[in-house]
Amino acid sequence: MSADDSAISPDTLKQISHAIHGWSSAYGEDSPENIRVVSTNRDDAVTLIRPGGSSEMEACFLVFLEGCFRISWTLKQPEATKVWAALMIDPRFMHVGAFTVRPLDQKPIQCMSDLGTVYSIG
Repeated sequence: MSADDSAISPDTLKQISHAIHGWSSAYGEDSPENIRVVSTNRDDAVTLIRPGGSSEMEACFLVFLEGCFRISWTLKQPEATKVWAALMIDPRFMHVGAFTVRPLDQKPIQCMSDLGTVYSIG
């Protein structure tokens, strides 16, 4: 993937931010932190999140963020616990098509920048 292929326009970043904050709010976190996004494909995104995994080769925006999301196993915690989430946003519809949530100590080792230009969203 060339640098031009991974460029995300400011308008698209606003749409991605809206999708991220909508998803995050739906899962109990109104102020997610450390939001980073890269334009890639689902296969490379899945490989980064879960080495050895695969998916269909479709374009997507891969987003990593941190927060106290209230999802399945996190609901069993006695207190809100900060975790990281990986979201795959479908660029055709600008909504979260898939996600995974894990403890902070289980972040992927591979760097997002291996997939393209990484953008931070505040």
